[in-house]
Amino acid sequence: SLKKMVSKVEKGKLIGVYIGILECCLYAFICFKTQLYGEVIKNLCISVPLNIFTITSWTLSMRKQKKEKYIDTKPNEIVIKKMKKKDYFGYGSLLVVFSGLAYLLLRFVLKQENALLLSSVALAISIVGKILTAQRYMESYVIFNVGSMICLLMWVQTMLTTGFEISDITMIAYYLACISNDFYAYDLWKSMYRKVAVNGGVLLAMRKVKIKKIIK
Repeated sequence: SLKKMVSKVEKGKLIGVYIGILECCLYAFICFKTQLYGEVIKNLCISVPLNIFTITSWTLSMRKQKKEKYIDTKPNEIVIKKMKKKDYFGYGSLLVVFSGLAYLLLRFVLKQENALLLSSVALAISIVGKILTAQRYMESYVIFNVGSMICLLMWVQTMLTTGFEISDITMIAYYLACISNDFYAYDLWKSMYRKVAVNGGVLLAMRKVKIKKIIK
């Protein structure tokens, strides 16, 4: 039922972000017991603050939407955006930098040995993904899907390295559900973007208008 509530984020509902904070705390506790410290840092020190940032960003966005009557959205529903070429380069570079910093932190500061490389990349993806979500980019769920796949591999590697535990099977099942959910979320946000872009006049506003042709 917790995952069902979190899915409200994919529908552009703010309440899902609040439930997501609770999910981060519960998941961090499980990772601490499994000594996946990168995941603990990702959830408590990064995901929770970024979720708070998302709440602030979405709230300000929805207040702005009320003043823009051309936008075709439901009450308390955010407006989805699409990344441009420069955004791909910028956030891609940010992902590489965060991956390197995460690796140094986990290896030399926290002395983590279990699934070090996968945990570093998963940590970086989570940061960038949360930033994209706060900015309301539909591509955020593409990177979340990649992150879920990496986390799935990480838990499989943990199970093979440290031995079988019930919690490992639970988390593998969890990330399989996340992968499916991320596909659905991306398709939903893409549909929401198209609805606003067409019905809200965004695409029309971006088109070049020839005044002489209109007059004719």
